[in-house]
Amino acid sequence: MMQLFNTRGHQLQQFTPLHPDSVRMYSCGPTVYNHAHIGNLSSYIYADILRRTLKQCFGTTKHVMNITDVDDKTIRDSLARYPDQPPRQALRRLTDHYQQIFLDEMRAVGNSIDDITLVKATDSIAEIQQLILRLLDQKVAYVASDGIYFS
Repeated sequence: MMQLFNTRGHQLQQFTPLHPDSVRMYSCGPTVYNHAHIGNLSSYIYADILRRTLKQCFGTTKHVMNITDVDDKTIRDSLARYPDQPPRQALRRLTDHYQQIFLDEMRAVGNSIDDITLVKATDSIAEIQQLILRLLDQKVAYVASDGIYFS
């Protein structure tokens, strides 16, 4: 038996896997435009501890972590660092560089990178667009002059 703190309900709650033979978990990953600092790394260390604990208690555990490889900071820094390259190439070069540094730093603090499925935002654009349309259709997101917001 495992109890986790439910931040929505502000109480400890028994954790029961949705599937009896495996646990699936998702955690936010980095925006890869610069080095991670210990504050950033602490959240990844906590996720790794949780994944290891879930695996020990329940067996097979699938952990997915996103890599944000496109946003205002990655675009800004890639254009500044590689001004002579096409924008998409500059973006890929910058984010690949910092993703590798992130993975090296994760290994250095003892996180088990091989047990995580990493998903880049740029590899999920079509799915993200479909989700946004669904949220708009369900009236739980709205369009503003500067973007679309989840409410």
